[in-house]
Amino acid sequence: MRIVLIALSAVTVAALAGGWWFNHLVSQPLSSNRQAVMLTIAKGEGVKAVADKLYASGLIKARWHWNLYIALTGRRAGILGGEYTLRRDQSIRDIARLVTTPPDTTREVTIKLLEGWTAEAMADVLDRAGVIDRQAFLAAVAEPDTRQVVGDRDYSFLTDKPATAGLEGFLFPDTYRFFLDSTPGQVIGKLLDNFDQKYSSTMRQAVVAQGRSTFEVVILASIVERELKTDQDRAMAADIFLRRRAAGIPLQSDATVNFVTGKSLLRPTAADLDIDSPYNTYRHQGFPPGPISNPGLSALRAAVNPEPNPYYYFLTDPKGQTHFARTLDEHNRNKAQYLQ
Repeated sequence: MRIVLIALSAVTVAALAGGWWFNHLVSQPLSSNRQAVMLTIAKGEGVKAVADKLYASGLIKARWHWNLYIALTGRRAGILGGEYTLRRDQSIRDIARLVTTPPDTTREVTIKLLEGWTAEAMADVLDRAGVIDRQAFLAAVAEPDTRQVVGDRDYSFLTDKPATAGLEGFLFPDTYRFFLDSTPGQVIGKLLDNFDQKYSSTMRQAVVAQGRSTFEVVILASIVERELKTDQDRAMAADIFLRRRAAGIPLQSDATVNFVTGKSLLRPTAADLDIDSPYNTYRHQGFPPGPISNPGLSALRAAVNPEPNPYYYFLTDPKGQTHFARTLDEHNRNKAQYLQ
């Protein structure tokens, strides 16, 4: 009898120890690395398939840890399809709670991000709506290594982005549904996914055929977005800017000067035009080092497919009407007539 009691005690101790060990295992993250990992779970996808994805993404140490935890907690039928922003410093318990908890739609808000807004303008709106902290959003936009924000998701349109450049220009303006208190990866991932969809394969093929880069196209699109109002005017201005650059003539874009000063002037002051910034295209030839806004589809199309024309100058009057000119004298006459 004593032997039986000793054996039962040993089994109990072992079970308790095993339970403690497993609870500790599923409560501890695999790594202290906070890098974002984007995980897509298809609707109806099984526990083992999800385990494979988690293991391949470096989020769990072993598949059976996940499978056993899901079985023991009765969450097998509760895994929800969707896109998730996870981190390697999250435990199995944390991840399981995220992918089995239905979203609270009462915590969703609709946000409209307008064409031509900068990341700072977007940050202000997102912060006021309670979607994301302003500084957290801007820090993520400025991060040169996009994987630190959205994980290993593949965005081929970022391939030719300079290693030091952030994501200004690629935050596609549109109307979105965001959850309150979202992570940078969740917000920026939506904007980049939208850019990836709108920047069509036809547009990409045209850029390659022209021997240009997507980053250059986005810079040009960001300028014509801020300078002009109509599809045709943007396409004509894109052609003008490209020809001016090829001829070694400064672009002289007022929008680039306004980007430096933070103003919205139709005609920047003499002091503004004299600011020594690489974004000041009155003082520096060629394109600025990066986009000055986040362009919409019309501006992107204009930058990809400029409309040939005989002009070298243009201005936009206070009514939004564009006036093109072939020569500097003609342009100066337009200034005198429409900007006084």
